[in-house]
Amino acid sequence: MTTFAYKAATAAGKTVAGTIDAANAVEVRAKLDEMAYLPIEIKAEDEGGGISLQMELRNPFQRVRRRDLLTFTQQLASLVGAGVPLARSLEILVELCASPKLKEVLEEIHGDVTGGASLAEAFERHPKVFPPIYVNMVGVGETGGVLDTILARLAEFQEQMEDLRSYVVTSMMYPAVLAFVGGAAVTFLMTAVIPRFVGILEGMGQAIPLPTLILIRTSAAIQAYWWVAALLGAAIVLGVRSWRQTETGRIGWDRFRMRIPGMGAVTRKLALARFARTLGTLSASGVPILNALFIVKDVVGNEVISQAILRLHGGVREGEGIAGPLAGTGVFPQMAIHMITVGEETGRLDAMLHQIADIYEADVRTSIRRLTALLEPIMILLMAVVVGFIVLSLVSAIMSVTTAAGG
Repeated sequence: MTTFAYKAATAAGKTVAGTIDAANAVEVRAKLDEMAYLPIEIKAEDEGGGISLQMELRNPFQRVRRRDLLTFTQQLASLVGAGVPLARSLEILVELCASPKLKEVLEEIHGDVTGGASLAEAFERHPKVFPPIYVNMVGVGETGGVLDTILARLAEFQEQMEDLRSYVVTSMMYPAVLAFVGGAAVTFLMTAVIPRFVGILEGMGQAIPLPTLILIRTSAAIQAYWWVAALLGAAIVLGVRSWRQTETGRIGWDRFRMRIPGMGAVTRKLALARFARTLGTLSASGVPILNALFIVKDVVGNEVISQAILRLHGGVREGEGIAGPLAGTGVFPQMAIHMITVGEETGRLDAMLHQIADIYEADVRTSIRRLTALLEPIMILLMAVVVGFIVLSLVSAIMSVTTAAGG
């Protein structure tokens, strides 16, 4: 038996902490479920009473990429589906693995499995690589004797989530590059070109036009006080990051993100798509609904919606189903609630959740296309105005000097 330290939430939303003796974290979750607690964090204590450190801390700067984990899942599903014994499948994948970090983890998992541990238990010992959704689905697959099917479903889920994430990142890449290049060009003009031009104007002793004077004063301020702006920016970033470490900060930040014009709708739809896709996949895999909601809470990536799921968990525990408590949260749109109601009534909740995810993922893609189509001309216009002002200020100064010299 191992002593596990836990943090959990009550049905009223209060946080409690304590310790439980159990064989593994899955058993801890079951005991917490009997106590009507929603697990938030579970860690195994070592013999000295401290929290045991996982293998992942040996190389803190190495991480297992999502793409590497997806490839591993697809390969393992293929090998297990072809009838290759699990231990042999893991041995093959250790040899094929190109990621040093993942290979190191797989070697440990192979040793645990050959030593008698289940695959889910071996995965659970590496929480930084294999998230709760992974462990729970694999555990259900092993218990039901359908590990190959569950692994294939898990690989499909990872691929869909990674495809959506990659689309969002790629779509926002061009506006980000455009902003960086524009900012670099303006910075170069203000710090390298304008100071040299000032020396020429001062040597001629002519009156300087107002736009050029504004430009010169701005350039001088940037050169003299850039470090103040850098320190202020760093202080703001550190302050926001520290604030976001608190529960109030996380909720406030995510609420702010959901209210940003244009991006707020995308953030909300993206979180709802993750909720529906993850809950649908877990439901189809046979994971109990209360455990599934606990996992989904940490997957959506939005604290406001996570808190709503926490309240939803309490309603489901009392036997109210999903649709009723979901409507009571005030976060989920009516369309999603109606579709979930139909899914519960027809016994096709998992299929309906996947359909909801498809709808919102399509909405996210459409919204991002519209947003980038709007952002690009706005950014180009803004850069044109700034650069145009700089150029016109310089030209007006040159023309003023030329006119004065000709007169």
